[in-house]
Amino acid sequence: MPGSNPQTGDVYYYPYIWKRQFGAESDKDRPCCVALRLNSGSFRNSNTFLFAISQSGVPEGGYGIELPKEIVLTLDRLDAMEPTYLVTSEYNSDLADQPSFDDCEYLGTIPVEFLKSQVLPEVINHIRNGSGEVSRTG
Repeated sequence: MPGSNPQTGDVYYYPYIWKRQFGAESDKDRPCCVALRLNSGSFRNSNTFLFAISQSGVPEGGYGIELPKEIVLTLDRLDAMEPTYLVTSEYNSDLADQPSFDDCEYLGTIPVEFLKSQVLPEVINHIRNGSGEVSRTG
């Protein structure tokens, strides 16, 4: 079952919380991509970095990468007729072996090749700079 062992590229309904809501509102299950999963070790006490997928646009002041329709077509519960963005201006960080992933609905996988070429260079830069992080590890 993918939910119990999330890997880079996997997409889930995950209890994501926007940075602007952290501490003020509860999280909301929304489609999210595991854009980076460290296979060993951790970075800032996390090994899994999740980015929201939005079909209502990128949050004001944020940025993201539009997913090609061919990729959206492979993901459950997303409408391939709608523009779909992987929001890269913020992310949630977590630990892959947390029980919360056991209850997450798996929607499919974004090809690692797309993530490597289009997304990960930008994402890694943001993670290194500590921008936009909401840590779910406590």
